[in-house]
Amino acid sequence: MRRGTPRKHIVSARIKPPYESKGFSHHLWRAIKRTFLNVIIVIILFALLFFTDGFWMCTSPITLTPIDLSGVKKVTKEKEIPNLMDPSTRENSELMFVDHLYENVVSGPESFVFYGNSIITTCADGKVMMLKPNNESSDLYSRCDKPDTEKVCGRPLGIELVDNRTLFFVDSYHGLFSLDLETQKQTRLFPKPEDSDFDILNSTYRFLNSLQVDDQSIYFTLSSDHNNREDFVNAFMEPDCTGRIIKLDRKSLEHSTVLSNLCFPNGLSTDTGDENYLIVSELSYARVLRVNKHSGEYTVFADGLPGFPDNIRTDGKGYWVGFSGVRFSAFANLIYERAFIRVVTKYLNTMHILNPVNMVPPYGLVGYIDQKGTLTKLLHDPSGQGAQKISEAAPHGGYLYIGSYHPKFKWVSRYKLKN
Repeated sequence: MRRGTPRKHIVSARIKPPYESKGFSHHLWRAIKRTFLNVIIVIILFALLFFTDGFWMCTSPITLTPIDLSGVKKVTKEKEIPNLMDPSTRENSELMFVDHLYENVVSGPESFVFYGNSIITTCADGKVMMLKPNNESSDLYSRCDKPDTEKVCGRPLGIELVDNRTLFFVDSYHGLFSLDLETQKQTRLFPKPEDSDFDILNSTYRFLNSLQVDDQSIYFTLSSDHNNREDFVNAFMEPDCTGRIIKLDRKSLEHSTVLSNLCFPNGLSTDTGDENYLIVSELSYARVLRVNKHSGEYTVFADGLPGFPDNIRTDGKGYWVGFSGVRFSAFANLIYERAFIRVVTKYLNTMHILNPVNMVPPYGLVGYIDQKGTLTKLLHDPSGQGAQKISEAAPHGGYLYIGSYHPKFKWVSRYKLKN
């Protein structure tokens, strides 16, 4: 009997998944090499941009005047603060020893006016609050019953009290308002009350900031025509020079532009020597301008400041200026020396990868500018424990009341002025 041909056994082969196949490993290795090569290229380009002035986008769009402290007088005889500041700016640690008022009652108190024994302040949580004695408080303006976005709840900034009765304040997202403190009647002045369909968030008036009031008009700063308040970092990094000073007639509520093309105009005050002029801080240039209310002509009033000026308050003679950040930090120097850093920082901020505000040292700085435009005093807090990221220093009753734009600043700092 013929033996048949042996039957071949069929063995089912297990199909290897891609991660076990040689081909996949090969492609993975190629991807890793390609990524590594891209990283090396980015590092090389970054190094060239960082160290070489001739490369594209390396020239800074804004050139700051060197810091000038020639007129600054010593406040105390304390020892210099070592290793915290450039030697040319060392002076004191005065703001480290301030009173903390209304702790955990307020959040980011931006600006102040004084009404009897009370303080009225605009806050980072969208409220205008009256801070009363014994740590009591009440809300004068609030758009939200519960926490919501800044665009919904608003962000009140500049505030003024006229005739000890009428409160004027700016909500960066919702307009300019008046509030009668006796009748509690609230009126929107800009946009006009009848312009109920006017969408300020989608207009060129989307970043209202500070204000100043006289008998006929209200003047207010518009920090940007395309960045909102919560995008203030982008306005600073671009730099955004679409800012304006707007004039609003108190009777007709018609408005006009006094001065345009400003780079982040911020605080506003009236010239103590001539009421026909305004004093305005131009944050991105770290300087203060003197502007004619009627013609819009201006001159540089104070330049070479050691920080970025926010609100300005007068004591009837000179001007107290709060600095939202200091120029003698490494990060501040870097963004003005290398424009590429501005581009990268703005991109990272837009993508919510990095918040540049957290890179600013927690430093507190307040300055005093006399009627001639000379910086004569500086008050420091190198620790940031007493005050930091300062929005305003308002003089009242022998004290400075100091606030911050940052919502984590949950108290009002009070500093006793010295002769």
